[in-house]
Amino acid sequence: MASYSEYRKTMVRKFWTYQHETFPVWEDYFERSFHSDGRPPVFLKKAADCNVLIDPDGAAPERDLLLDEIPPKERHRWFRSMSSSQAVAKSILGNLKVHDRLQYLAELTDDAGLSLMGGATLSRDNFHMEYDVDYLNEPRPTSVDAFVAGEYRVAIE
Repeated sequence: MASYSEYRKTMVRKFWTYQHETFPVWEDYFERSFHSDGRPPVFLKKAADCNVLIDPDGAAPERDLLLDEIPPKERHRWFRSMSSSQAVAKSILGNLKVHDRLQYLAELTDDAGLSLMGGATLSRDNFHMEYDVDYLNEPRPTSVDAFVAGEYRVAIE
């Protein structure tokens, strides 16, 4: 089994390959071209939405709904980095919400085979992205990537 360090190096190399193959005019999208310093590619502010996986054949309203799930003012400092967990959460969880596929989350289980969603009801109305919380005793205000509201609540980070 590879170490986390090796896994991360491989992931970052793949990010740079993706940048090179998908964005030949990198200057329009990224802060810099390839560097071997271990940092992942980082999108320019004007291209931050490119860090969210979007169906290229999707309709404009779906795209707008997905991008509105975490508006720019709520994005973390490193949202534009290809290794941003917030961008990954938005790409996966946001797409499930926008495409009305949240029921797939109900199929997730822990190592013992128990449902990770327990008795939570999953719907567009009670599924919130980048949800502010004040009960984790954090030194400053924080949020979770997603939150399922209702009688049985679930926080996703």
